Amino acid sequence: MLGILATIFTVFVMLEHLYILYMEMFAWETRGKAFFAQAMPAIIAICLSLVA
Repeated sequence: MLGILATIFTVFVMLEHLYILYMEMFAWETRGKAFFAQAMPAIIAICLSLVA
């Protein structure tokens, strides 16, 4: 039972990390800015200069 629970939690964390990876790499110009702007408003300007 504990092994199944650990596997489910591991898969959940993996999917969460893949979603964040997708937002940062592929959807930055569309949905990524809106998603990360709420969490880090001061970082957006720095990130845009690094991306360009």
